[in-house]
Amino acid sequence: MKNIDKKKSIVFVRASNYDCTPAILRAIEASAEYFSRIEVLDWSRTGENQVNQSCVSALKISSFFRVAPQRSFKVVLYTLWYQWWLFWKLLFGRYDVVQVCDIMSGVPAIMATLFTGAKLVYDIRDPFALCYRFPGMVSKIAYFVDWLVMSRSCKFVLPTRRYMSYLGRWGKSSREIFVIPNTCKDHYEFLPEPDRNVIPVRRPGYVRLAYLGYLDVSRGSQWLLDFCSDQANKTELIVAGNCRSQELIDKIKGTPNVYYVGRLSYNDCWALMKDVDGITVFYDPSIPVNRVLDPTKFYESMMVGTPVLISKGMSLDSEVRENDLGLIVEHGNIEGLKLAIEQLRDSAFVGNMKRRCRDYYVKNLNLDRQMIQYKDFYKKLADEV
Repeated sequence: MKNIDKKKSIVFVRASNYDCTPAILRAIEASAEYFSRIEVLDWSRTGENQVNQSCVSALKISSFFRVAPQRSFKVVLYTLWYQWWLFWKLLFGRYDVVQVCDIMSGVPAIMATLFTGAKLVYDIRDPFALCYRFPGMVSKIAYFVDWLVMSRSCKFVLPTRRYMSYLGRWGKSSREIFVIPNTCKDHYEFLPEPDRNVIPVRRPGYVRLAYLGYLDVSRGSQWLLDFCSDQANKTELIVAGNCRSQELIDKIKGTPNVYYVGRLSYNDCWALMKDVDGITVFYDPSIPVNRVLDPTKFYESMMVGTPVLISKGMSLDSEVRENDLGLIVEHGNIEGLKLAIEQLRDSAFVGNMKRRCRDYYVKNLNLDRQMIQYKDFYKKLADEV
């Protein structure tokens, strides 16, 4: 740890649970050798205290605890409250570097760093102007707000080069841009068996799928529930992830052939992914961000050796098709899903595809190589503060 300067600090900020994806966890690991004080400020949308899953034992996590129904007026109020809370945390936190992962955190961050002089790194997870079906003028306003955060940022971290055009003039400036895909380390040899008290044994003759992460109709949740509820389709669906709508949870639990297991640890989630026949990634391609972003669960699926079922027109479309890593279905097309499921009933077909997915990860997607370069990114950043 000889590279650490005892006076240097970095804080990672996200308007969601800090470990909802591995992005902050791997950034903490990459920066740990060069910053002595590493903290996290986040919005715990589950309302629960969070477990430190990072490799840094002294990591400090400060959370804004407020839970509200999705798309409610209370969410708007809590967003403003979160931003005020974050502004004051950043103003008096004496950080050298602030790395933000979203626009909601970026706005108070640019205000605070103007006073403190801290460097701002924009880790763009979900480009604000691409995440919603904004009308033309509203979309321009949304992009302008994001543009302001980009203008204040000294460096950028992107999950894909497809985001380069979103940076506009800032992508053509001298500011460093580091691209690290949403992939993961290789945990294949250490995965536990699924906990059968949580994940039931599948019924004979049934295809088993997994739906992971944020529950939303734009990610295919409704038509998957409709499909699985039809007993003639003989398909089971395991749903794992956060859901702040009790009404939706009750609906999932009341749907035949569907099992809701809540939020799982990473190891348990990967064990589930390895256990099923396919991972559903049915993002709606009519939403712009889904045409440029590669979801984390694709990389995790490849690591555990399980094929994906994805929507036609997503960013992954050509990669999955060209390398035979899964099946492509038109978003919302029940008949197309039915044809894909029939292919997954062939155990030899599934076995061959699982081997291809695993081999593809080992040869192309392992995170270890990217982490070496990511550490260099933070070394240079620490040298600048």
